[in-house]
Amino acid sequence: MLGVVCLGLWGCASPMVPGAPTVGRVSLGLPAGDWVDLGGGQEWLPAAGQGEPAIALQSRAVGLRGSQGEVQAVVLVLANVNNNAAQVTQWGQACAQEAGVRVDDAARGSPERVDCLRLKRRAEASDWLATREPNVDAWLKAHQIPLPYEATWVSHQFANKAGMYVATHVLADARLLEPQTRSSNEFLQAGWPAVKWSRELAQAVRTSTGMIDGRLNIPPFPLPQPEGPGGVPVEDGDIPDSTQAETTRPLPPLRQPAREAEPERAPRPVLQDRG
Repeated sequence: MLGVVCLGLWGCASPMVPGAPTVGRVSLGLPAGDWVDLGGGQEWLPAAGQGEPAIALQSRAVGLRGSQGEVQAVVLVLANVNNNAAQVTQWGQACAQEAGVRVDDAARGSPERVDCLRLKRRAEASDWLATREPNVDAWLKAHQIPLPYEATWVSHQFANKAGMYVATHVLADARLLEPQTRSSNEFLQAGWPAVKWSRELAQAVRTSTGMIDGRLNIPPFPLPQPEGPGGVPVEDGDIPDSTQAETTRPLPPLRQPAREAEPERAPRPVLQDRG
């Protein structure tokens, strides 16, 4: 189950500064738009093998604002700081099927790597986000970023036995990913642009893992930004300063990996809340 980037303890405002924001080994390329930095944090990913018992991770969140200042999309990225071939994570069932969610397992259940893509249409319905991703839901509410009337959730997780890890999670106004529909048949067909975009996102993550600078280019949304009704406007003064923000629990893995049996060792300390 997902945790969330920066649940609290924010600093001052932080509009996006020039240059690519970084998270771990990844430099983040964003499509055109009014993007704002929503802060970053740290986490540890449990690992087995001959290295340290955990892999250091960093997280970052950015938001796309509409013409009225409302946040129309949030992109959450989590990546490891360094690769270490001695650190092996056994993933097991990291990409299990889920009712009502489109799940593509490109790794085909491999215990040595993960390449898992998830797409959920109408993530706002039936309290799905609050139930499946409660920390994300709580974080959005704490920062007064309401769910769009119709929201789409896209999540891609990539990892391999060398200890590389990149997870990208997007919660977007469905109007960025789906055309308006007038019938049940149109609704069924309307999801294909979102499917195509989610696959482009997954491919961008795969490509980034082979880049020296880890460049991860988020693909542009297939549809133009909508004009209202939007959420609560977010002024620059309401956006956290990533250089000052402290964190509680950034994005842990989608599914906790199973660890191989190994000799007992002293656990590595986990970052504690300082709020």
